[in-house]
Amino acid sequence: MSNTTKWVLGIVVVVLLILAAWWAGWFGTAATTTQSAAVANSVSAVPAVPATPATNAIDTSDSALAQDSAALDAQMQVVASSLSALSTTPTLASVSTAANQTRMEVAMLAKLGVKIQIRLSNAGNNASLLATLKDMGRNASNAGSQASAVITNLATAKTTNAAALQQAKTQLQTAQSYIQAARADLLTSTQSLKAGAATTRPTTSH
Repeated sequence: MSNTTKWVLGIVVVVLLILAAWWAGWFGTAATTTQSAAVANSVSAVPAVPATPATNAIDTSDSALAQDSAALDAQMQVVASSLSALSTTPTLASVSTAANQTRMEVAMLAKLGVKIQIRLSNAGNNASLLATLKDMGRNASNAGSQASAVITNLATAKTTNAAALQQAKTQLQTAQSYIQAARADLLTSTQSLKAGAATTRPTTSH
């Protein structure tokens, strides 16, 4: 083999070695890139840690019950004013307003009832207070029925004559008497819960 041939072969070998090294580096980079992509995909596939759910606990403290009771008292004054404003010839608008205000009272009593029920459950379900709570619910339900009947009757009546409006006014006054009875039951319950003892005070119902 001539020196020229050996020289050419040497250059070819060097070139091949350089190419091999370059290819090895390329494949190494590709493998690293592929691995990084796989890791990234695996991280993105991991479910996000769920956020701490919002606390849905209902505040049943004495202060919360007192606040809700005060709001109910304010609403009762609103309804009393509406009923007082109804003249001997009430209008459809005034009666409808009073009826909806009464239904708001019922909703507020229902909210209070839930809180009291939770307190009673946590305290061992005092039988006396459970009876009072049941009576409060019955009075609130009766009030709601009267108010809903007024709204339904006025909506379906062919005419809203004076007699129909007077009847609606009477129904709303009856509903308010139920609300007042429920409020008395509420007072019994909240006072007993605050004192931490049962009461033998009789419930009020109609």
